[in-house]
Amino acid sequence: MKIPAWIAAAGVIGTWLIFVAAIWGERIRSWLFKPRLRVDLVDSRGEIITEIILGLDPDFQQQPCERQARRYLVSAVNTPRWPVAHNVQIVITQLETVDPDSDA
Repeated sequence: MKIPAWIAAAGVIGTWLIFVAAIWGERIRSWLFKPRLRVDLVDSRGEIITEIILGLDPDFQQQPCERQARRYLVSAVNTPRWPVAHNVQIVITQLETVDPDSDA
């Protein structure tokens, strides 16, 4: 019995779709379904901490040095349930300071 042409074509197309999904499936899925992250500050004033930095003295020996620093806690929430966002990293690209003449 001869197989109809449309069944053979469907088998070839199905094989190619499986091939494409195996090779580029993750990239296609990340392009179609992007996570929507919302980043919020937990406390806008931050928290003052003492930071210890290892510096070098004139004899090239490590010398601990303390300084005051401000740490901000942020929360990152992915609003849709799918796709899940893994290994979220927040990168600060610009710092702005508020001066007395600004409107902020």
